[in-house]
Amino acid sequence: MGAVGGFAALALVANPALGSAAVTGTAAVTTHDNTITVAFTGVGSPTLVGCWAEVVDARGNQVAGNVAYLTGGQGAYVSERLPNGKYTVRAVCLDGGGATTFTPVGGQSVTLDAGRTGVVSFGSVTLDFGNGSVGQSLGS
Repeated sequence: MGAVGGFAALALVANPALGSAAVTGTAAVTTHDNTITVAFTGVGSPTLVGCWAEVVDARGNQVAGNVAYLTGGQGAYVSERLPNGKYTVRAVCLDGGGATTFTPVGGQSVTLDAGRTGVVSFGSVTLDFGNGSVGQSLGS
């Protein structure tokens, strides 16, 4: 989790107005067996520093997240198995221009619950929840 904090601090130094960078690509957030996967695809920028995922619980505590190691613009972060509950997932990439968020501003709300299924797509991000649900949509 220290790497996530390091990237976030670097993002603030590189560009205090987060979200104005131009990293291209997509991210997909999926759940399976109470794990959360954030997969980055086609990520590119001439000054790309890296990408990471962050998972925050309902109390606002970061419970999972770290760097997604990319090879050829592809990479993923997979959380450890988490308890049932509500989480917020953020997918971010950092380049020389600042940070680009691939999830809605504030993150994507996810409820882990083995009894629920569903799929949601928005913008360049697709969320496919094998055993979770989506609690926020773009624009809400």
